[in-house]
Amino acid sequence: MDTNKIYKITVRMPKELRENLTYAANKLNITSNTFMKISLYSYLNLSLFSLADAAPINISKIPKDRSVRINLIVDDELHTILEIHAQKYNLTINDLILYTILVSLNDYDEFIKNNINNFQSRLKIAIENKGISQAELARRSGLSRASITDYLKGKYKAKPGAIYSLAQALDVDTFWLLGYQNNNL
Repeated sequence: MDTNKIYKITVRMPKELRENLTYAANKLNITSNTFMKISLYSYLNLSLFSLADAAPINISKIPKDRSVRINLIVDDELHTILEIHAQKYNLTINDLILYTILVSLNDYDEFIKNNINNFQSRLKIAIENKGISQAELARRSGLSRASITDYLKGKYKAKPGAIYSLAQALDVDTFWLLGYQNNNL
């Protein structure tokens, strides 16, 4: 194997999957390309030496829509692993990559749901503990209800001024709300 050989694979995927991939990668402070490679190595068990231990693939979960493209740059080793697994499961390399991205994004979503040390989870907790509605929080903080809903869904990152306003309206420490402190309200 020539470890210096680089492959550019054009991966076609649904627009929503691309958006979710970009969002998760940004939240983790990595590129989409790095997220995809980590997903592939994690799901495909790291190397050629552990191919026999690969988890089964549920082909029905692979999306059919291919409206968006992203380039994935891989080395010779990962390309060989992709070829072997694609052949083993009778899939295209594109389908194999899509499946591993889906698995990783589902794992990421589970981690976020179970991790209370992030802004989204802490905001939810603070609202519940304060016993107020989103409408009341919007009134107290001066933010729109739609913005608060978006923050709770993790759709948008709150700006520092908004975070401060929310913390004041909820009577919590700003750094706690951001997930930096583990102490309770």
